[in-house]
Amino acid sequence: MNTRMMSLHLQEISVQVEPEAVAVLIRDGVSWYQPSTMLTVSGNIRLPTISPYSLQLNTIENVWNYLRQNRPKGIVWDTYEDIVTVCSNAGIWFANQSERITSIGIRSRI
Repeated sequence: MNTRMMSLHLQEISVQVEPEAVAVLIRDGVSWYQPSTMLTVSGNIRLPTISPYSLQLNTIENVWNYLRQNRPKGIVWDTYEDIVTVCSNAGIWFANQSERITSIGIRSRI
């Protein structure tokens, strides 16, 4: 991942956001999307940053852990295309589990 790819990713998110809505994506302090970079952010996206030492607050860390536990692992694939296919299928599989996504993303108030 780099600034250019993150900008393209944010652009795709932006076009998927309903009119008059705003997408909020929480950043974990990775250098390639710091304010000092040339990251392109649409007006309907907000990017608050959490401390890089607060992994428990970063929901995507829970997503990665869940996928590592529930999708193929420890496998050597023959081709790059095989890797892309497996990763794409895992993403589709996960995206179709709305209740699971909600449960992973919910945080209780302290």
